[in-house]
Parts: sequence; structure tokens; C-alpha cells
Amino acid sequence: MPIADAALQKADVIYPLLVRELLPIGLTGLVVAAVMAASFSTFDSISSSIAALLTRDVYARLMAKDKADSHYLLVCRVLTPIILFASFAYVPFLDGGMLLFYIDLVGAFVVPLLTIYLMGIFTPVHRRSGWIGLTAGVIYGAVRMLTPNTADMPAVLTNPYLGYSVSMLLTAGVMVLLSQLVFGWQRPDDLTAEDSGGWLGKSREAVLKIDAARPDERLSRLPMVLGVVVIAIGLILSFVIFW
Repeated sequence: MPIADAALQKADVIYPLLVRELLPIGLTGLVVAAVMAASFSTFDSISSSIAALLTRDVYARLMAKDKADSHYLLVCRVLTPIILFASFAYVPFLDGGMLLFYIDLVGAFVVPLLTIYLMGIFTPVHRRSGWIGLTAGVIYGAVRMLTPNTADMPAVLTNPYLGYSVSMLLTAGVMVLLSQLVFGWQRPDDLTAEDSGGWLGKSREAVLKIDAARPDERLSRLPMVLGVVVIAIGLILSFVIFW
């Protein structure tokens, strides 16, 4: 069945078109089932992770500080489907397809968040500069998403891939400037705020006991090693295999 020319303008159509035209019936069903399984896995994992973060860092910290574990588990379970269904609110805005919208969304929100994590790990920037740098990066990303893609607009506002680099530089630059001129650099011996009471304090103590009981200190480097491996695989797939 032919596809309308307007539909072919969307990047989301390319993969289903290849599956339909090149694969036999049996493999087509298998690929569709795999895509559906991967989609469900991604959405439920993201929803449960966001629900856990909201339960711990917002609800347990600001609203209900000293409840039982079963209470916070119930709150997390209630939030998960709410977040899952709310995550489809972007569907009416998919004029150019989900792929292009996802690229813009990652550049607007995920890249600044990744930047403040990297800056906090590898540099002595002040922790109070994080939310200001994040705000600057998100504002730039939102402006870029709302800017019409026309020939007279600068590439820094219309090219999503260039926007990734600009977003990282803007977020990191704001954090460095604030640390240098306003807040000062974070000293290694500075103590961050700790939750000494309530459920958060108890859960923190339990985690510290688990860390102290680990038999091999080399395991603490395992997440970084795995992260480097994942980044390397992503770069090879992006710039070698699929370039």
C-alpha cells in the first residue's frame, strides 16, 4: 500500500516502512513485538524511576517526613501510572514526528541535567550553582524548541545537534562563573545537607551500612567503567555503524 508523500516527511515512518517492505510476515510480527516490548519497558522504567524520585526527594522530604516504608511504597505505586499516562501529553505536539520531538526534548532538558551531574562529579563548582545553571540550560532549550526553523534564523537556535553542545557549554559556563565570582568553589571538606531524622535519615543509614559491608572496594568503580563502555558503544553505533 503506497504511503502519502506527507507521511514520508516524518522520520518516524522510515523504520516501519523498511520493516513492512523488506521483512517476511513472520519476521515482521517478531520485530513489531520486539518494538512494543522495548517501548513498554522504557515507559514503565522511566515512570517508576520518576515516581521514586518524587516520593523520596519531594514527598518524603517536604510533605511526610516520618512515615512507614509501606506508606512511601503506596505513594510510589500510585504515582507510577499517573506519570505513565501523563507522559503521553506531548502527542498533540508531534508535528514532525516522535523522533525529532525527542531530539529537541533531550536537548532542552536532559543535556543540562547531565551537565550539572558531570560538573558536580569532576569539578569543584559550588553546589548552589547547579540549579541556576540548569535553569539557564533549560531556558535556552525551551527557546530553541519554540523557535521556527527558517533560513534566516541562526543555526544555534535551529540545529538540534549544535544545540546539544551549546546547552552543555551554557550550563557549565554559568556554574563556573557563579562559583568563581559569587559562591566560591566547593571545598572537599564541606559537608552537604544531610537528613538526620525521619524516614530519609533512616534509609540513608541503611545505605551507609550496606556500603560499609561491601567486601571489595573495586566494585565502587564498576558503575563508572560500565558507563564508559556504554558511551563507547553508543559512539561506535552512531558514528561508525549507522553514520
